[in-house]
Amino acid sequence: MVVVTRPDACPARTARRRWEDNVRIIPCACPVLGLDGHTVPVGRLLVDGRDVADLMLADTWARRARGMLGRRRLPEAMWFVGEPSVHGVGMTQALDVAQLDAAGVVVAVHVLRPFGLVAPRRGAVDVLEAPLGSFERWGVRAGSRVARDDGTGSGPGG
Repeated sequence: MVVVTRPDACPARTARRRWEDNVRIIPCACPVLGLDGHTVPVGRLLVDGRDVADLMLADTWARRARGMLGRRRLPEAMWFVGEPSVHGVGMTQALDVAQLDAAGVVVAVHVLRPFGLVAPRRGAVDVLEAPLGSFERWGVRAGSRVARDDGTGSGPGG
């Protein structure tokens, strides 16, 4: 039996379909995006040294392109590496967005509405996104320091 991944299930790879009687199409188990086609959690988000949420890392083109689009349940937080700005095209709900400098210090905080835009800001190199209201609960504001804790001590402030 020939096993083929569904190309529409995984934006990170393409596959050829062979239309034969013995072909079975299965969902993609792509290591780039995770077993269910979503970005894989990398650890925890720290705000001013406090552990506040599970964190997903968007550090490749495919992960950044997917972001929080089309998800039934939004991740607690997503860190976009190397993206100083984000847009809300295709989004159905508003998000909290923080622009971060290279040391993980929050440069600016915004509410990104569907089809809105957070423009690049001087000094910002990464973006942190979370469901609306999360930043207020966590105490994220301009000047806060955020870090990734993946157990290895890597990431800004980690």
